[in-house]
Amino acid sequence: MDAKRIEQMPLFADLDKRERARVAQHADEIDVPEGRRLAREGDLAYEFFVIREGTADVDVGGETRNKLGPDDFFGEIGYSRRSASA
Repeated sequence: MDAKRIEQMPLFADLDKRERARVAQHADEIDVPEGRRLAREGDLAYEFFVIREGTADVDVGGETRNKLGPDDFFGEIGYSRRSASA
């Protein structure tokens, strides 16, 4: 991913140029078809997501608890079991 794209994301606004370049080096930008689930509650977590466009429903126990949109993120509780689905 281009470091300039990282610079545009509020989540990474406080990072310096070198830190943003490092994030960009490990980040992939993907297009996701509507309705595709990216994370499942109870699965092992190894990905972190930032939404650039569109929305994602956050489901816990089969019930929608929240709706995420541009610049929202999820998956930050990595290295443990997923606590929700989106």
